[in-house]
Amino acid sequence: MKTILCGYPKSGNSLLYKILRELAGDDFASYTWTFGLSDIIMKLCHGYMTFPNIAVYDNIRFSRERDGAGSGRVQLEFPHPRCRRVEVSGTAIEALKESSILWSHERPDRVESHLGSAFPHSRLYLVRDGRDVITSQVHYVVTCLSRRLRPEYEYETADEVYDDTDLFKRWACDWAAHVRAYRANRQKYVSVKFEDLVNRKRSEIIRLGAALGVHPIDDEELDRIESVTSYETMKTEAPEHLRRADSAGWKTEWTKYHRDIFEMCAGRELRLLGYGE
Repeated sequence: MKTILCGYPKSGNSLLYKILRELAGDDFASYTWTFGLSDIIMKLCHGYMTFPNIAVYDNIRFSRERDGAGSGRVQLEFPHPRCRRVEVSGTAIEALKESSILWSHERPDRVESHLGSAFPHSRLYLVRDGRDVITSQVHYVVTCLSRRLRPEYEYETADEVYDDTDLFKRWACDWAAHVRAYRANRQKYVSVKFEDLVNRKRSEIIRLGAALGVHPIDDEELDRIESVTSYETMKTEAPEHLRRADSAGWKTEWTKYHRDIFEMCAGRELRLLGYGE
């Protein structure tokens, strides 16, 4: 099984990744693990790890030139504030192609322009209600873990983040651009809704297994995957990364001004994905 998981930050990427990791089973291969980066992460980045198994994540990004254009260089995200990305080049690119799961927050158009047919992995795009995405971001950037890893975020409370309407608008516009890039490339991607992973996990696991060519999954294996990817289990593993199991917190937290900003920046994209009030 080889797949590229693409999703905007705070869309439930960790949940989908863990499901995919379990589906891969003994065939799982990680570039980060194979080439010894996992040992470095475990020893040097312990205080910055959002999840215990982040040391085996192949989380890819692409470098940009100063004008914002893509330079084509592939990078691995590294969980340390002084070294956030490690470049992958030369023969290492060929080795990266053997990874079972390449995870990226990059927009799908950038994934395709930088990797394209050279990486014949199947593609998954993770969808989540953009209002829940931004609400989750608001609360995440004020956690102690996030502030250690991303010191540029100087907010101490969620209210301070909501007061920064320029940041809120930028997040809404970025999410909308991510969705537009997915829709322009959607024929290449299998769409997965975060809400379905939460509310209909068993059927989604079966659907994902079929889409990725994984062997038939028996009931015992389904029970095991559901258990290890439950909210309770993952919350215990990453208490600062996961906040709550339900959705629609934006309904009580957003002012009319925030709702109007989101509607202006991303209302059309929200509805195109099938989300409404």
